[in-house]
Amino acid sequence: MRPRRWTSRSSGFTLIELVVVLLVVGILAGSIVPRLVGQERRAAEATAKGVREMLSALGTRAMLSPQASALSYDSTLDRLIVEVRKVADNPADFDRVPTWEPDPLTAPVVLGDLELRSAWINGATADVRRLRVEMSPGAERPSISLLLVLPKEGGAWRVDLPARSGRATVVTTTEGDPGPGEESGVVDLDRGGQGEVAW
Repeated sequence: MRPRRWTSRSSGFTLIELVVVLLVVGILAGSIVPRLVGQERRAAEATAKGVREMLSALGTRAMLSPQASALSYDSTLDRLIVEVRKVADNPADFDRVPTWEPDPLTAPVVLGDLELRSAWINGATADVRRLRVEMSPGAERPSISLLLVLPKEGGAWRVDLPARSGRATVVTTTEGDPGPGEESGVVDLDRGGQGEVAW
C-alpha cells in the first residue's frame, strides 16, 4: 500500500484573501460614494455661477451698449437667455419692426436640476413663468434677483444684479429666502457690486 500524499490544490479562496478583497472594496466605496453624492450639488452650484456670469454680461451690455437687451426665462427649455433687439438692415424700410433675437455673445444657461423658484425686479416679486426684463438704452436698468433651488438636496442660491452695477453676485441661501428688500436692513455694498463706490 502506498502512502497518500497531501496536495494543496484548492479550488476556492482562503479566508485571508476574502478579508483583503473586502477591505479594498470598503476603502474604494468609502472614497467614491461621497464624491457621487455631492456631485449633483456641485453641478447645481456651477449652474448658479453660470447664471451669475450671464447676469453680469447682461448688466455690462445694458450699461455700455446702445442696443436694447432683455433677460427672459424659457420654461419649455428650462433656460435663462439674454436677448437683443434687432432692427432690419435696410434703413430705407420704414415698415421695419424690431425683433428680439438671442444675444450671440452671451450663452443661455440651462437650469437642469435647478428650479427657478422666485424672481424679484426692483424688489417686487415677478412671475417666473413669464419672466422677461427689458432694458432700454439710456434708461435706468432695474435690479434683478433670482432664487434657484435644488429640490432634491435642499440647496438654494440667490443671484443678484444690482441696478447700478455690471457685476452680479451669487449667495448660498435657503428655500425660504424672503428676497431683496425684505432683509434685516443691513446693506452690503461689496455683495451689491458697489464696494469701491463712496457712500
